[in-house]
Amino acid sequence: MNKSATPHAFQLKAEGADVTVVIVGTEAGKPVNVPADGSASVRITLTMVHPQNADIRFVAKDVAGTEMLSAVDRFVVQ
Repeated sequence: MNKSATPHAFQLKAEGADVTVVIVGTEAGKPVNVPADGSASVRITLTMVHPQNADIRFVAKDVAGTEMLSAVDRFVVQ
């Protein structure tokens, strides 16, 4: 969600375990563009070479370097 009056582009990544993140429908390494006073939803896939229960921190960093957001979730192997 972008509450500012200008559009922003964010790089997304995951930290905390040996995971690979793929944003479905987006070219690898391309940022997610969020319009001014708008939002964007993305679908991601996470893969882990040696699956294990682990905390994963998702990080969205503004490519302009002005903002960084993060959230932690749990990767659970069943």
